[in-house]
Amino acid sequence: MNSPPNPHKDAGPQEPELQVPPEELVLVNKLTRIVTSSLNIEEVYEAFADELRKYIDVDWASLVLIEGDKLRFRSLSSRIGSAWEAGDLIPKEGTGTAWVAATKEPLAEADLARERRFWTGEHHLKQGIRSIVYLPLLAKGEAFGSLVIASRRPNAYGERELNLLRHVAGQIAMPIQNALLLQEVERNREILAAINRLTRVISSALDLNTVFQTFAQDLRTLVDFDRLSICSIEGENVRFLAVSSEVETELGPGATYPLRDSATGWVKEHRRTNIETDFARERQFPIDDAHLRSGLRSAIRVPLFSKGEVFGTINLTSSKPNAYGEREQDILEQLAAQIAGAIENARAFQALERSRLLTAAMLDLIRIAGSGLGTQEAYQSFAAGLRKLVPFDEASINLLDHTGQRFRVWAIFSDAPMPAKAGDVLPLKGSGTEWVISRNETHTEEDIAQERQFATDEGLAQQGFRAILRVPLSFAGQPFGSFNLRSRQPGVYGEEQRQLVEQLCAVLAHVIWYQHIAALEKKERLELEEQDKARNQFVNVLAHELRTPLTPIFGSAQMLAEQFSREVGSPQDRLIRNILRGVEDLESRLSDLLDMARFQAQTFALEIAPVDPEVLLKEMASHFQPLAKSKGQTLTLELPDGLPLLQADRRRLGQVLTNLLENAVKFTPEGGSIRLRAMTSGPDLVVEVCDNGPGLSAEEQQRLFQPYYRSQVDRQRLPGTGLGLSLCKQLVEAHGGKIWVESEPGKGSTFSFAVPLEGPAVKVRG
Repeated sequence: MNSPPNPHKDAGPQEPELQVPPEELVLVNKLTRIVTSSLNIEEVYEAFADELRKYIDVDWASLVLIEGDKLRFRSLSSRIGSAWEAGDLIPKEGTGTAWVAATKEPLAEADLARERRFWTGEHHLKQGIRSIVYLPLLAKGEAFGSLVIASRRPNAYGERELNLLRHVAGQIAMPIQNALLLQEVERNREILAAINRLTRVISSALDLNTVFQTFAQDLRTLVDFDRLSICSIEGENVRFLAVSSEVETELGPGATYPLRDSATGWVKEHRRTNIETDFARERQFPIDDAHLRSGLRSAIRVPLFSKGEVFGTINLTSSKPNAYGEREQDILEQLAAQIAGAIENARAFQALERSRLLTAAMLDLIRIAGSGLGTQEAYQSFAAGLRKLVPFDEASINLLDHTGQRFRVWAIFSDAPMPAKAGDVLPLKGSGTEWVISRNETHTEEDIAQERQFATDEGLAQQGFRAILRVPLSFAGQPFGSFNLRSRQPGVYGEEQRQLVEQLCAVLAHVIWYQHIAALEKKERLELEEQDKARNQFVNVLAHELRTPLTPIFGSAQMLAEQFSREVGSPQDRLIRNILRGVEDLESRLSDLLDMARFQAQTFALEIAPVDPEVLLKEMASHFQPLAKSKGQTLTLELPDGLPLLQADRRRLGQVLTNLLENAVKFTPEGGSIRLRAMTSGPDLVVEVCDNGPGLSAEEQQRLFQPYYRSQVDRQRLPGTGLGLSLCKQLVEAHGGKIWVESEPGKGSTFSFAVPLEGPAVKVRG
């Protein structure tokens, strides 16, 4: 391509004195009237071209305007198709318009097949154009554009045509300039109105994604694009806050990539707009490769400022090369200034929302830990919540098996049917899971379509996966599995995603570990429950079998006692009385055993009714007086006047008193003293049984109310089951009260219990 010399003159051009035939003057006047008939050049340009065709050969005609270092095809009429459309931008340098703008002189190319002076000639020739004329449009001595006329015939424009077109261009330049200025004013008014409308849209919600499609649709009325995104700078990364795309794209909302060497990083550093004209010719940033793969060709990135600092960018990309020039830049910079505050608020909202989702995911794991749900069922909701934080198409949990040479797919989550399924056992060697377990480190693969590190990646790549994130699952510093995310989009797992998933996996690992432990404990607990059930059944059967023969023995002994009632003191009478006491003692012990079994089986219930404590205590004292007297002991009852009624189970309170008094008589030496006394203390009735027996050590007091426990003295000298005091504790606590002992070795013991006068708050089952 040969560039012509630049014969730029110091003085402005002199209008040649043309000898224009009258009929051509008529044409010039007609064309001028057409151009001035509307402020919208596009509306009348086809009529302008059609009228011009009546006098000269016109297969392609365009009005080209200069915008900085670019040219814009403002209006265009063609019978043979076109390499460009109205509104398209191309570089100004090396074009016929640039030449005539510099020289302020028209230029004709006779045959593009023989010689092409400008790079645009290649495109014109491909569409069938052979000859072309460039005419400068001048206003106040400066070129603002060109009128370009072309034909499929070579040598279509001679001196006559060139003179005519020069005259036409001179006549229509000023009207076109005026129309363009008025259009620009109207356009600016429309732009301001549209920017205000867009600002209202973007400010109407803190969540950008809820309004972004409406925002994108409205923005298209101002600037053409195939992909629109808003990015936020977050530390060393860039995050896509929102994306609207007409083409399939690799980077969606929430995706992140490193700030370093990025377009947004360039904008932050230089604090100005970045424009790339054609990715197919030159790519300035790594992200451009992804755009080109999506069919995009050009881009504009506009800074978003807050407090004087760049915090993000508005990014437009187009499938057309050279889609963005000064006009688009001016519009987008105005828009960015208006909406920056709303986007900053939205960015803060999204950060809070991510924190909320992260907390929700943590709570979901805690819920799973306590739910006892099956693996797939429980973790499905966790996976759904995680997808709001980190993009993935498939997630899985792999756990080492007992051999350490294989791993089991413990859970898997996927929107589509996959070859792997939960429960599959796979070899560990050569897998990504082996890598993270052996090093206890997170591993990321950005794109397995480009590079694969593990043997298992081949199958994953065939399934369409591109990016993989693997995080170790560890307990007490010991890795036992991996959590794996896979995406069909490359490069979606950056530092932020890694840190976030590692936080979740710290909790997830504990949940999974404890679920294993819980499963073992559940098995052991069920076994213990079965043992308890069997023991309780055994006790019930044993008590029943022992009680059954007692009934006829007791009945026969009573009948014998009646027959020998007149022989009190005789050997027969003493034997009969011994039999009766033995039967009664055995019956009492069997009752204690059955009551304890009922407590353990939770089938024990109280029968609450009003009880006169004075009457009950006098009955108990009277009942035990003969037994105490037979041992030379003194049993005294101490009661205050006017004890209030008590809501309680009379029989069960009597059972407690019987146990305590029996023990007092049993452990008090001959000639000793026993006191039974009662009083009120606040809302409670307090009962005490005091003796001057051998007393109890501190250690014995700690264990005294445990089932089957018997003190040292008790074990050495006296028979018993060790259930009496334990049963007393159960009965008192069932009333909502408490029981305790105060004792010192060699100084006797005082057993006390307190029960609420109003009875237990809830009817207690054991």
